[in-house]
Amino acid sequence: MNYTKEAKKKNMKFRRLTDEELTALEKEFVEFLVSNTITADDWEKLKKDDTNSAHELIDLFSDIVLEKALGNIKYLEHREEKSLMLFECGKEQITLIGVNANENVSVDLRNQDSIQSLLNQGIDDNALSIFKTTKAYQQSREEEIFQMTENSCLVSDGALFYSLNKIC
Repeated sequence: MNYTKEAKKKNMKFRRLTDEELTALEKEFVEFLVSNTITADDWEKLKKDDTNSAHELIDLFSDIVLEKALGNIKYLEHREEKSLMLFECGKEQITLIGVNANENVSVDLRNQDSIQSLLNQGIDDNALSIFKTTKAYQQSREEEIFQMTENSCLVSDGALFYSLNKIC
């Protein structure tokens, strides 16, 4: 099931949590239900008699959880063999450090050892091009980060961003 497309149909901001994610967050979901004055008996009855309302509550909970998780993301990265994109997700804007390897260079930017080797040797302008740019978010910060993660960006600790930021 494509959870993102399903969410857009239902006017969700992000997507519905998967069954595995909901199971992992069962305690938080129970607290969410309690804070909305829904008892365990009410929830069981709702699931059985009014599945649409039950799904709407799950959707709302999903958006709340994902909004909070996305709000905590500071760095993202996207790696391909010949290109690397590192993102610093600020409050108002996002900064990109991009690295592109020239076609004749034997390097795989998906490999951390290969990147570290390049950093240790120093950056050769004939081998790599590095650029840095910043832009304001076009949507909410969390929505843009969500779209980026849906398009293959992974959460990062920012160490490589900081290393390359010294060079740019």
